[in-house]
Parts: sequence; C-alpha cells; structure tokens
Amino acid sequence: MKADKGNCFVVLDKRDYDRKMDSLLSDRNTFELVLKSPFKRIERELYKMLLVLKNQRKISDSTYHRLHSTDAIPPAICGSIKHHKQGNPVRPIVSSIGSAIYNTSKFLTDILSPLQNCNGFSVPNSAKFAEEICNVDIQDDEVLLSFGVVSLFTAIPVNKACDYISNKLLKDDTLSSRTSLNSNEIISLLHFVLSNNYCIYDDKIYKQIHGCAMGSPVSLVVAHLCMEAIEEVAINTSEIQPKVWKRYVDDSFCIIKRNAVNSFHTTLNSIDPHISFTIEEESDQQIAFLDTLVSRKDNTITIGVYRKATHTDRYLDFSSHHDKRHKISTAETLLHRAIKLPSTSQGKNAEINHVTDALRVNNYPSYVISNILKRKFSKPPALAIPTPEELVCMFFKWAAPQENPNSFAVLPFINGVTQPLTRILRRHDIQVVNKPLRTLQQEFPSPKFRPSIEHQPNVVYKIPCGDCDWCYIGETGRCFETRKKEHIRNVKTCANGSNIAKHAWSFDLRIDFDNSSVIDKGSFRIRKTLEAWHTSATKHADNNSKPIPNQCSILFNK
Repeated sequence: MKADKGNCFVVLDKRDYDRKMDSLLSDRNTFELVLKSPFKRIERELYKMLLVLKNQRKISDSTYHRLHSTDAIPPAICGSIKHHKQGNPVRPIVSSIGSAIYNTSKFLTDILSPLQNCNGFSVPNSAKFAEEICNVDIQDDEVLLSFGVVSLFTAIPVNKACDYISNKLLKDDTLSSRTSLNSNEIISLLHFVLSNNYCIYDDKIYKQIHGCAMGSPVSLVVAHLCMEAIEEVAINTSEIQPKVWKRYVDDSFCIIKRNAVNSFHTTLNSIDPHISFTIEEESDQQIAFLDTLVSRKDNTITIGVYRKATHTDRYLDFSSHHDKRHKISTAETLLHRAIKLPSTSQGKNAEINHVTDALRVNNYPSYVISNILKRKFSKPPALAIPTPEELVCMFFKWAAPQENPNSFAVLPFINGVTQPLTRILRRHDIQVVNKPLRTLQQEFPSPKFRPSIEHQPNVVYKIPCGDCDWCYIGETGRCFETRKKEHIRNVKTCANGSNIAKHAWSFDLRIDFDNSSVIDKGSFRIRKTLEAWHTSATKHADNNSKPIPNQCSILFNK
C-alpha cells in the first residue's frame, strides 16, 4: 500500500497490518464495537431533521434532496503506514464519501468556514508562514519551539466545541447571508453529524465514542475552531506570552523566552484534559515546521525547505502515460516552492538546483525546466488602465450568464483520444479534467472495506425475462437490492409506468429476478454532463443550421 508520507509504497504482511488495526480499534477510550447496524437509523433521523427544515422553508427543495440520503455507503476505516516512525504505526483514515451524513457535513462546512482564523494565529500554507516569519528578530534568550496535539480529531470534546461554535455564530453578523438556518438549527445538525461517528473494518462496526469523525469534512473546521479557543485561552492567561505563535491545524510554531517554555507548555495541557500537547525544541539552531526549515543566525530568522529522511524525490515521471499538463504542473509546483519558500538567495539557488536534479532523474527535459524558470523569474507586464468604455464592456461581459456554468466532466486520459474529445466538450462550455486511466496504487489490493456492488449506489443493472429474450436495462442512484424490491412490487401490483410490469402482464410472462445482476458502476455526473452537452450542441446546431458531429452523437448514445 501507499505509505503515509514520502511518495513510496510499503509491503507489509496482511497479518501484521490486521494486528496494527486491531490494536488501534481495541482502544476502548476511543472506539467501541457495535453489534447492531446504526446506518438505517441515521438515515431516518436525518430525514426527519431535514424534513422539518424543508417544511419551515429553512432549506430549499434542492438542498433537501441533496442532503437526504438513502442506501448510503457505510464509512470505512483503514490504516496508512507511518514508515518514517519507529514501529511503523498506522494512521487511521476514515473514508466517509457516500455516507449518510457526508453531504450534510459538507453543507455545514460551507456555513462554518468563515468563522475560522479570526484571531490571526492560523496560517493557510507554508508560503504564508515563511512570509510572516522571515523578518522576525530573535534574541539570545528566546527559543524556537514546535507544539503538536496527540490525535487531535479523536481528542476534541464535541460538546465544548459545539458551545464554542454556537457563541461564534451568535456574534457573526454575516450568517444570514450564507444560510437561512439560525444558530440553534446549525448546532443541532452539527451535533448530529459529530455524534454519529461509525465506521466498518473487517465486517465489524465500530463507533468512535470521543472526538470528531476523522473522515467528515466538517471535522477539520471544528478542529480549527477548537484549536483557536485553546490557543486564545493559553496565550491570554500565560504570564509570559509567546513572541510568535503560528498554527497549521494541530501543529504550532512558537518563539518564546527560554525561562517560560515549561510554564507555557503546562498552561496548554491544563485547558482540556483530553487534548495533550507534545513539544519539540530547536536543534542546532534549527527546527522543522510543515515543509520549512526555520534557522536562526545572528538574531535573524532564515527559511529553507525541509524534507524528511524518508523522502524519495520520486515524482510523476515525464515519460509516463499521463496528461502533459499534469507533468508540467508537477514541475511548476516544485519550482514555485523553490522560489517562494527560501528567504535567502543562496537558499533559493540551492533549492532550485536540488529540484532541477530531481526532475531530470524523473526524465523531465531541460527545456521544460528552463521554460518554467523563465516564466517564474520574468517580471509581470505593466497593467494598462482601462478606459470608462472598456470598464463598461468588461462589466457586462462578467455579468452575462454562462450557458452551462455547472457542466463538468472527468475523463480518463488516453493519448490521442482524450485530447480531441476535450476540445469538443470545451467548445460547448463543459469544463474537462483528465485523470489517469490506471495508477500503480490501483494494482495493489486495497485494505479499505468496500460493500459488494449489489449494495453500492449509482449502478447500471439488467433484469431478464424468463420466457423470452427481452431484457430490461436500468440505472439507479440507490443500491440495486433496493431497486429490485421495487421492481418486484411493481410486477405484483401491475404498477402504471413500469416497463417491467407492462411486459410481464401484457404477454403473461415471467420476469427472472433471480438472474438479475449489476452490469457496472454508473455515474450520474457523466450522464448529466453529456445531457448538458447534448442540449447545448443541439441548440448550437439549430442556431447555425449545422448537424451535430457524428462521432459526438455516437459517443453520447453509447
């Protein structure tokens, strides 16, 4: 399986992996074994909550249908091997995509995200951190520190977090512009999402009894807000406050007086009994934070790029069967970091040389690297001031509604096929993203639990007739077993509008439900994209008196 860090693979005996996961899940302070499946109950309770909000016109019909769930996929937990740590422990990862509360969690994330980073201590990325730190002066009696939280997501006190978020919502003057829900309704949904932390491993159901769900989108926002509350209390109540405090989720960088290190660490650990902070002091006047190496010399701070000892310098190979834009983007990202992060010209040159050598090992041509560097180092052209007439034209062009603003397609990359198809779709205002047809990781067995295809949503299925060659082909957004029960009921009652029932009753034939099966996984996103394209193409053809290209019609029909 893919390692936790370092862009490499780990080969591990499955029995050893199972022992590590069993040890993780046997921690009764965090997980408990559940004998009865809770997933149908979660769907029923969520349905009742959403129905009340819809009837009160707090959410629209489209939002209700988007958040409402039937036949959801249970969240599954797996472990990512930390090969860079002693004993090779596992990092628990919960996949909740397609679960009953996943869309509700995303909905809450959009509402709560603007509440983050109101105190100015959080940094969004390494570049912003380097920009804010590089000009700081440090004295001889001050020290560089790094703080981390032990298992933050499983340590967050849900009730305290909800109370803190509730107070933030009451003080938010912009809440009404984002949603029609009041703070109590938001907190009720949030508490429901955070309290139903279930996952499956090895056909067993576990409940996370403390903290936030590790695979839920809103958990990251809750973690941010919880850390904000803790750091505000610690900094405001400490006798000697840190000179610098910068945080990225649960990792914090600090500059403080040497004689105040122990007292400040104690203050951090005293705020909540479940949240414990580890501390790391500078070594050889250096300390790592995120992917930066912070160094001190002559009372000044310098920033460089940090790589773990297990880093492999393996990137997307230029000769591999991938979209060329992906390869160019890989090189641009590495060279952009080499230019942006180091705070000295010497550091920039050293990092550019390192990245250049690594890219050449990964078969990147010299002209690709040099062209990127020319663009990165070239000065941007001077901006021309538009005339009032040009401003008016620019406004109307910006304000004009797009024909298909939401059309989106993800296509597998096949050299010589995907490129012309992408150009055709883009001419009809469909945004196209290419993905690899097959990756190395897909060649290995996945440790993550997956339900059988009959119990997965979004499938294409067939139901044959037992007395003739007729066969019904259908697709459903729910699982096949649920849809098959509806077809059986329709045949028994001769339901109007059912093609299967019509075929069975019109000719007195038997439908062979026992031999029905799932053909393949379907994708409603692709179908809706093609339908949007077909509508746009037909309109374009009518307006221009031109037929739709045959190859496009064939593709759509397929």
